[in-house]
Amino acid sequence: MVIDDILKESREYYLRRKRDLVGSLLGVPRGSIRRKVINGGRYCYLHGRDGARTVDVYLGKDEDQAVELLRKKLAMRSRFIEEVKIARKALKSVGVKKEMVDQEDFAPPLKRIFAEFDRLGLWEAGLELVGSWCFKVFQYHLGVEFYPLRTVDIDIAIPTSYDGPEVDLGEVLKGIGFEQDFRPNGAMIYHGFGMMIELLSPDQGKGVEKGRIHIERLKVSSLALRYLDLLLNNPMTFSIHGVGKVTVPSMPAFMIHKLLVAPLRSREQKDKVEKDYRQVQAVAKRIVRDDALVAESRNILAGIHKRWVRKIVESANAMADHLPPDENHVVVKLVLGTS
Repeated sequence: MVIDDILKESREYYLRRKRDLVGSLLGVPRGSIRRKVINGGRYCYLHGRDGARTVDVYLGKDEDQAVELLRKKLAMRSRFIEEVKIARKALKSVGVKKEMVDQEDFAPPLKRIFAEFDRLGLWEAGLELVGSWCFKVFQYHLGVEFYPLRTVDIDIAIPTSYDGPEVDLGEVLKGIGFEQDFRPNGAMIYHGFGMMIELLSPDQGKGVEKGRIHIERLKVSSLALRYLDLLLNNPMTFSIHGVGKVTVPSMPAFMIHKLLVAPLRSREQKDKVEKDYRQVQAVAKRIVRDDALVAESRNILAGIHKRWVRKIVESANAMADHLPPDENHVVVKLVLGTS
């Protein structure tokens, strides 16, 4: 019926509008810009509160484009808040329940994966959701700035030395409705529902055969990738209302890992390099507002090989070559303590 079509279009419009507004709002930190004159130069800091104390976070020189961009965003914050209220009220009027908003970006097959992994104890045993779906969890549930992201692949990281419950993981995924397939090197992948599940493990030399690793206790072969242990060594498990429990890497580990892998992309993958750096930038904006996350970022850096640290710093410096000039690249260096 015509009225049903109108309601559907209205729901879709206000859901998109709410996402865009919340993303814009999350990208604007609370506080105000404070100028300081140091040795004749004018420098800007974000002045705000962290619990009971006030803090000043360095932003850059007064004339920097990034500072001017943030100044404009801060001026729009109150308007964003009012428009979010309007969008939420509109969603309620067209029959959208809160549970639907909580679940809108997690398709039923993905929620079933979450539930099965929880039931079987696989999250506690060390498996993690990584990649772009992990970033979506950050966006919708941990306050990371929103920007549109096409997400098809579901990347599951498995420790090379997995010693959790014995499970036929392939049968679990096939039971949900995915079909098993193989990469040319024998690593297993699963297709279904317009998605692809890829199983990944850290390439640490041991147990690697033609770029794949056989995980005996899960009866699967995963693709061996460099630096993946950085994610598995820094997990974070929590529950998403209406979706279920999931384990993802911590935001600092995710950011640092992206900095490591972005330069490894081939010249033909320029769009993926930009996507990597946009995710780095978005996560860094969230981290810099939390002293504990900044400290975690620096602790991770302090605990890894110096050669990795050099690559991370070089990658952070290279971000400006891949992102628009009005992006505040200095925020990543602030988080890492390398500015």
